[in-house]
Amino acid sequence: MVLMFGGIACLALLIAIAAAAIVAAKVRSDEEVVERDERNILAAIRNVTQQLNRLERRVDTLHARSHTPDAPRGRATSGAWSRTPYPRPVRPPRNYEDEE
Repeated sequence: MVLMFGGIACLALLIAIAAAAIVAAKVRSDEEVVERDERNILAAIRNVTQQLNRLERRVDTLHARSHTPDAPRGRATSGAWSRTPYPRPVRPPRNYEDEE
């Protein structure tokens, strides 16, 4: 009788150890996926930040050129946008997946 309970206890211990090893392996693989996705997202954020900085420099250059006395008259210096103290707002591209 004692031997039976000892066998059941050993079997339960082995099952618990195996389950813990399976869960640990799954968690480790999920962590690797999350870290890879995090690296990809951070790289995309750096790329977008660089593009925004480049666009801001271009807007500043155009804004400075449009306020010089010898600036050519054209789209950048005429109209309502030339009278605003801030650059024209950038509209995000249209997302065609949201259409129904």
